[in-house]
Amino acid sequence: MYTMICGTAATAHAQRAPAPADRWSELAPGLRILERTARWADGTTARVFAARVDLCQSALTLRVSSPSEGGRTVSAFAAAARALVAVNGDYFERSNLRPTGPSRASGALWSTAAWMHHDSILAIHRDGSAVFRDVTSAGIPALTALFNAPDLQHSDVLSARERVLVDGRVRLSPWVEHDGRRHPRTGVGLSADRRTLWLVVIDGRAARSAGATVEELAEALRGLGASDGVKLDGGGSSALFVRGRGVINRPSDGRERVVANHLAVVRSARGATRPWCATGSR
Repeated sequence: MYTMICGTAATAHAQRAPAPADRWSELAPGLRILERTARWADGTTARVFAARVDLCQSALTLRVSSPSEGGRTVSAFAAAARALVAVNGDYFERSNLRPTGPSRASGALWSTAAWMHHDSILAIHRDGSAVFRDVTSAGIPALTALFNAPDLQHSDVLSARERVLVDGRVRLSPWVEHDGRRHPRTGVGLSADRRTLWLVVIDGRAARSAGATVEELAEALRGLGASDGVKLDGGGSSALFVRGRGVINRPSDGRERVVANHLAVVRSARGATRPWCATGSR
């Protein structure tokens, strides 16, 4: 477990070395940015950066970068896509900058690199809703079948290395070799009603921020209010871009890394209403 440190509710240790309080800012209606300090169970602290997205705000849309937009830093992609917020996406092969799991954006399929196991995908539907879908067994056929499911064929899809939070409970995948060490992390969380999405980056490999284990990433997502969450690529790839500010975390390479694909929040071209928000049918 972990606790959030702020100037008004600190332990004796925190009083000796006070941590900054949560800092919220509003980037656009339905889109808020958070900077906070997390304290893990052993007293270690890490800097957490998050974008809270109201999926019922019709002026906002989630999207995955297309193959023609890939192979860029997060900020370079965000500038080209006119994104409000963007994070790095899936794990990838450095030699060819191809994601290691299937991905689809605006109907275009990414050509994948050598396959690496993924046990979940994030699907972004045309009606503005988002959902995590789990692979039921290890292996390429199971992942391919899920990716090609009829109800997902017209959705943007981003593969996730691992589902870390399910119905409010931490889940460590039986198919993924877990690293209990702390590293920079990137994650995505969804509320139980699927109306709120979080894009999260946790800094690591630095004196000011130790990073997070996979379990601590899940706990951080849950602490923000997510019921379900996944882990994307991390380490030196972890970067959260905010329009008007640039990348607000500190990438552990000392500079942004060129990555394969990305996940972004952009202004909606349609601005259509989202009936599923009112009915709760999603």
